[in-house]
Amino acid sequence: MKNMALLMVWMTLLVAGCSGDDDQEVICTEEFKMIGVKVIGGKLDDFYTIRPSTTDTIRFTASGQFPLNNWYPILDDSFQSLLEGMREDFVFVGIKTSQEVVREQYSIGADVCHIIKYSGPIEVSY
Repeated sequence: MKNMALLMVWMTLLVAGCSGDDDQEVICTEEFKMIGVKVIGGKLDDFYTIRPSTTDTIRFTASGQFPLNNWYPILDDSFQSLLEGMREDFVFVGIKTSQEVVREQYSIGADVCHIIKYSGPIEVSY
């Protein structure tokens, strides 16, 4: 009887696996990803990210926790749903004493779980 029950479970899994349904369940990690850049040259007075496709300015200053070891955020997983399955350019801008000292372009997209950096420097100097 035990073998029959095991056989039934195995057959059910086999049939479910061969249903021809290409939709696969995706299991995402619970981590919250953030793409950033390390700025060499001193602490910036201000920083932000520009999304050229919409001309939106994205700021991360509300938390007051940046920079962290001269590391500044460019974009985080809160944009995952907007970028899923596509790739878009973003521009990181750093300001020091009212002057733009950093301007770097990044290509960023997202899969079904997290944002992904396709291009752009890890570290910049001014």
